[in-house]
Amino acid sequence: MKLLIVICDRTLSKKIIKILNQESICYHVSFFGKGTADSTILSYFGLEKSEKEVILSLSEKENVELALKKMSTYDFIINHGAVAFAVPLDGISKNTLDYIKKMEVSDAKH
Repeated sequence: MKLLIVICDRTLSKKIIKILNQESICYHVSFFGKGTADSTILSYFGLEKSEKEVILSLSEKENVELALKKMSTYDFIINHGAVAFAVPLDGISKNTLDYIKKMEVSDAKH
């Protein structure tokens, strides 16, 4: 089990979630964030906005690895500076894992 974290421009979140769903990553929680870099640093790196969305997704290791590879091929992600990384959740309890899997099945039906 891994926790996938994607930080992107708010306008890209629906497209990214669609990619994740295609890779069988169906449980997401997202929230708005705001970058802390000042305008000089943003200008230096060619970044315009600091309003971001953070997407947290839980899935099996294999699905996360496939999703990361797939996301790295899309120009709209590469050119807009989205950041994605995964954190292993090896210590997750069996009860928690069963609950998450039930939520994934329930979400897939909707």
